[in-house]
Amino acid sequence: MTTHPPLAKRPLIALVALAAASALWALFLWGQLMLVRTGASAFCSAEGTVDCASVWDSPLAVAVHAWTRVPVAGWGLMWGLMAFAISLAALADPDRAIGRGLVTSLRLIAIAGAGSVVGLLVASIAAGHICTGCIGTYLVVGAWSAIAFVGTKQLGFPEPQRGVVVTGVALVASYLALLYPGANTPRSLQSMGKDAIAKVADGKGPEANGGHDGHAHGPSTGPTAVEPAPMGPSPFDGPGTGDPARDEALDALIAELPPEARQLLSDFLLEYENAKPAAQVPAPRVALGDPSGATRVVDWTDPLCPHCADLHAALDELRRITPGGFVTEPHLFPLDGLCNAAVERRNESGEVRCLASKALVCLEGEPDKFALGQKVLFENQAQLTPQRVFELLKPFTERKTLDACIASPKTQEKLDLDIAAGRANGLEGTPLVLLNGREVKPWPPLIYALALTQGKTKHSAFKVLPPPKGRAGPVR
Repeated sequence: MTTHPPLAKRPLIALVALAAASALWALFLWGQLMLVRTGASAFCSAEGTVDCASVWDSPLAVAVHAWTRVPVAGWGLMWGLMAFAISLAALADPDRAIGRGLVTSLRLIAIAGAGSVVGLLVASIAAGHICTGCIGTYLVVGAWSAIAFVGTKQLGFPEPQRGVVVTGVALVASYLALLYPGANTPRSLQSMGKDAIAKVADGKGPEANGGHDGHAHGPSTGPTAVEPAPMGPSPFDGPGTGDPARDEALDALIAELPPEARQLLSDFLLEYENAKPAAQVPAPRVALGDPSGATRVVDWTDPLCPHCADLHAALDELRRITPGGFVTEPHLFPLDGLCNAAVERRNESGEVRCLASKALVCLEGEPDKFALGQKVLFENQAQLTPQRVFELLKPFTERKTLDACIASPKTQEKLDLDIAAGRANGLEGTPLVLLNGREVKPWPPLIYALALTQGKTKHSAFKVLPPPKGRAGPVR
């Protein structure tokens, strides 16, 4: 029988403490994720590149939650529980820790922790976002992994079969313990909105209905039956629009929204209903969509704002599928003091925000080119550099013409008008959206619903919504 020396207690105490800290921090981040999912703002939410909410709603994070039914924060908690349990078991009996496979288990967990930190950090940077709240996780998990792996380097992987079994049991136990709360953690509201609108678009868009004018042309599939709200009637119940195509589209949207999204729609309808008229609605320099529609959407965006990119992609789709159509009037609010006196920080993105904003102003004379130019800049915002801006806009205008326009004082004057209007309306972060002269949360299902009702908050389709909770905060 092979005998093994006992493990030193001091490193094990450090491992227990670090694992506990990692688990508690992951639990806190999970709570922050829940806040974001209900429309509130997390402590680490910000604008631009540094924004944890954007990382939590990234394709990788959404896929992990969908595939495993546990969000990334839940996996962080799972790792912390495993690390804590194995460290504590080794500390409780250091004389037999090696023979019981605990050292091998510690080293396997350390490899998994270090690998996940590197993978998540690389994926986050590649997507153009940095999660400030996640930095604490990276530091604690990295420290734990270094102590556990480097501190047992001379021991190798003793009792490998036992170590694998111990690690597997800990993984399965922690996963099963977190599966229920993970499955009940709301998914990304933006992704839920996309799913609902995509389902409504099947058979609702102009192409699907045989036309391109934004009106319904013939029969379409009916909406899924909607169960009455368990909390009582909605205060937003009211008459239909009188347009069968718009009424049917709104019924279909509500039918596709999951319960938490219906609650959010109710909350945001209340906020919109109570919103005061905008202090200043700027005159449009660009109008996209059907100018004869009764719905006017005015927005302010920054070229590097990920939520702005999501919003405009959604608006493009909504204009396509909304019966009767509506018009959007884009304006610019670059978050760089180099060209925006309302912003303190200057030139932190290598002039990209100001350069891209001015370049778009230069395309405003031709709305189609403006729309396409803004689209390609948003789609490539994670890789934008000054040179890349010119490369992307090359199909729309000559370089000499664009250079001259960007340098023109008139271009800055137009940008200043957008900035002044945004500030007059209390703009603190992009995007800011007005619908028919009142601020509206930039959530696609809400904008779609109000476009269908032409800005009215009362409709028979809303009778199944739960009563609003009066929640305030940005939606991610």
